[in-house]
Amino acid sequence: MQIQGPGPLSGPERISGPESGKRRVPRPDPVGSGGDRVELSDAARYMEKLRKLPDIRPGKVEEARAKIEDPGYDTDEKLRVSLRRMIQDLEDLGLEPRDGEIGMDQT
Repeated sequence: MQIQGPGPLSGPERISGPESGKRRVPRPDPVGSGGDRVELSDAARYMEKLRKLPDIRPGKVEEARAKIEDPGYDTDEKLRVSLRRMIQDLEDLGLEPRDGEIGMDQT
């Protein structure tokens, strides 16, 4: 019994891809062409400003320590002012507290 293949054998052939050797380099989209966009929120901008501040300002730390050690420093009025400022900062970022969440009078 003799088995024959589908036809005569030939030598090696060149293999090429769909672009037959041409290399395509992607071009960036021109500005305003409808490509991707990034929008930063106010909170992100605020956080970026905080990241640029030095981690520790020794003069401010010493000033704060001296004030805290002063017995006349901690007053109810200073606490109210601090809380109002903190609430205002949160509201400016769009993080308003709901009614009843803050345990102090709003006067």
